[in-house]
Amino acid sequence: MTTSEQVFLVLCQELSFRRAAEKCYMSQQGLSEHIKRLETQYGVPLFQRRPKVALTQAGQSLRRTLEREAVLEQDLSREMENLRDGTRGKVTIGIGISRARIYLPRILELFWKEAPGVEVIVRMDNSAQLEEELAAGKLDCYIGIEAVCGENQVRRPLRVESICLAVPSRLLPEEHRQNATIRPEDLAWFSKLPFVRNSPGSILNAKVDALLSSNLKLNNIADVSDYEIQLDFCRRGWAAAFLPQIVLESFGEDHLKQAGLTVFEIEGLQKAMEVDLVWDESRIYPACVQKLLDCMQKVEWGNAPDRE
Repeated sequence: MTTSEQVFLVLCQELSFRRAAEKCYMSQQGLSEHIKRLETQYGVPLFQRRPKVALTQAGQSLRRTLEREAVLEQDLSREMENLRDGTRGKVTIGIGISRARIYLPRILELFWKEAPGVEVIVRMDNSAQLEEELAAGKLDCYIGIEAVCGENQVRRPLRVESICLAVPSRLLPEEHRQNATIRPEDLAWFSKLPFVRNSPGSILNAKVDALLSSNLKLNNIADVSDYEIQLDFCRRGWAAAFLPQIVLESFGEDHLKQAGLTVFEIEGLQKAMEVDLVWDESRIYPACVQKLLDCMQKVEWGNAPDRE
């Protein structure tokens, strides 16, 4: 990438000639000359200068192309370094915090058997944020829920999970203390119970809310983004919670009973969330990343969907 192109990307971030010049350690005149050079090369203005600095449509196109080029250069550099000095490399995985506790040990146990010594960096966030980080080249791949793929991205389904309702048995009358499948209209009875729910905007919340009647409001006492903490609320008898099947499976049916919990499946939320592995097929991934992708698809996920 040329110096002018690098300067262009800095100005895209700052949208201020003064701040961009300071960041590039050059004068504003020098920075302007780099931008004019690119505008002359392509024959179109890349920025509008007034009333404030903003990218033109051509500038937006160039930015997308150069950002993609920067990621490809980064990937190629990693691969050349591996080939040059024999290092085993580094991989960066994105995953939600609750699923990281469950899935990462399975993934890494297999991966480090096949690629010992590779450094693994884990970024934990929600699926929407991980989508953005993959597009920006900050991740090699991520495990998300109901993934929305961008350009050149590939989605491989790993598992389909149900959303279950976990309730402290002490909050239930005797006749309700048996695990069963309940209908959406039955949730009206449960709505009077205290609930701890996932943070607003989560995919799980959206699935549950779509099933609730418009006039049904849950008695929500806390928003917590970590499913393990939600489960702990339930175990302490403080609240009921809607939880992914994998979280309850990892705790174990016997332990759930010992903890005084009753778990209900809900019609309409059985196999409601798809767990996906997503990567970018246009990138030049180092051999260690290719090995990681292979291992992630070999891991025992519990109920991976049929694949063609």
